[in-house]
Amino acid sequence: MASYYKHTQKQSVNVPYSFRCEQCHQDSGPLEAVITGEGEVDNYRKDLLDSEKAKLEKRAHSALVQALQKAHRDAEEKQIYSSDFRDECPHCHQPQSWAIAQMKSDQFTGPITALIVALICSLGTYFFSDTQSIHLSLGIFAVGVVVAGVLLARNRMKIGAKQKVASTAMEHERPTIHWEAVQDLLDEKV
Repeated sequence: MASYYKHTQKQSVNVPYSFRCEQCHQDSGPLEAVITGEGEVDNYRKDLLDSEKAKLEKRAHSALVQALQKAHRDAEEKQIYSSDFRDECPHCHQPQSWAIAQMKSDQFTGPITALIVALICSLGTYFFSDTQSIHLSLGIFAVGVVVAGVLLARNRMKIGAKQKVASTAMEHERPTIHWEAVQDLLDEKV
């Protein structure tokens, strides 16, 4: 039986940004968001050939460009800022309202994943076990539903807490992101 090795490579780029705090009204100063892309290759050799290394590097670069373009598109078109843009004020350590949209868009990811895993496990238990117990399968799925509910409740509580703190601000600001620093990557075709 052959062994396969998973080779991964990450590429990242720093995107400069700043914001004016909605709570203490101080400028954050220059900050950097690190956008990362990861490429991977499966191979039966422990060491890669030069052509395979080039392929891996190309995949990592492509993943970086896609992640950067998505972050740019979301920020400019939807005002949804990637979690790579930290919203905690360096002076008063309060969150900013502009980060709530990303939390809202990500709130269902964990619960949906838990439901899918529970469904797969319960169906696998039902069809591939010796007893084909419907009660065991339903029990596994019920645990998945409970876990999904807990994850959703936790996400909603985090969003509510951040909204409560951010709602006390009189002015709602947006971060200033200096996309021109990574314009060459944004212009690349993937």
